Amino acid sequence: FRKHAWADDALLRRADILKGPLKKPDEARADLELLLHRHPKGDMAARAREMLAGLDAPAAPDKSPAKAAAPAPEKKAGPPPATPAKPAVLTRATVSQSSSGGRLTLNLDRETTFRYQLLEQKRSSGETAKLLYIDLDNARTGAGVPSEKRFAKGAVSRLRAGYFTPETVRVVLELADVRQYEIHSEADPFRIVLDLNLAGVSGLSLIPQLLDINPLARIVVLTGYGSIATAVEAIKRGATQYLAKPVEIEAILSAFDDADPADGDSTPDEPLSVDRLEWEHIQRVLKENDGNVSATARALKMHRRTLQRKLAKHPVRA
Repeated sequence: FRKHAWADDALLRRADILKGPLKKPDEARADLELLLHRHPKGDMAARAREMLAGLDAPAAPDKSPAKAAAPAPEKKAGPPPATPAKPAVLTRATVSQSSSGGRLTLNLDRETTFRYQLLEQKRSSGETAKLLYIDLDNARTGAGVPSEKRFAKGAVSRLRAGYFTPETVRVVLELADVRQYEIHSEADPFRIVLDLNLAGVSGLSLIPQLLDINPLARIVVLTGYGSIATAVEAIKRGATQYLAKPVEIEAILSAFDDADPADGDSTPDEPLSVDRLEWEHIQRVLKENDGNVSATARALKMHRRTLQRKLAKHPVRA
């Protein structure tokens, strides 16, 4: 109720709580700036300016003797959480579907709170539709988010995005049928593009480490020297997809939104050529020797320079 007589009182009180007990000075500052913007001549404006000046003032140096502490590791801070003055922007809303279910991904440029509820609604035809409502607090819709999108098949039949209140974005999914669903927020980085060759080090070794940091991360591995052996290994280690370069950005984004993980064990429709079979065999033996070229050359009974020359070439087409 921004036009209520007590609106500025409520903003000041919330800023005081954020500053004090909750220890969130950035959010307190955003509320005070919003108060002064909306109510510059209100009776709380003077107190808001005083509190804002206190937040902006540098902290007094601690003169008490203390032991020198080891410097903390530098950590890159992300954008502060969304506030009414600095809302989060919903930049993308995508739906990917498969025979096993569907996935809705909402991308926002900063963290915000959200609520959700599954309700049933009677259609004019008499059928019952299930609607999943997701409300994003302190949010705005970006230019790339459609207000409505329909789907011909799959669990999701329609996606809508708009405003429930001036400061709340509501996303509605119309579901043909749903037995179970799960909603969670994913922290950065949750979409990772990983090159297979990182200055001579295999990117495959980083997949488990990245998933330890964020188990919900989706990883797309890129390589200019694709082989079935490395594709299978990437998927086994937890990659979402495996793409051979050159690849368009649209293909990478589609790989992230793919509801099913890549099937590295699938076999081609046509037999591989002899040259391609040789390439695959070399890649398999190279993997068995942990990328050691000398050991691979000995295992293949091949001169090391001959093997290096074959590895330097682009993979033969199937």
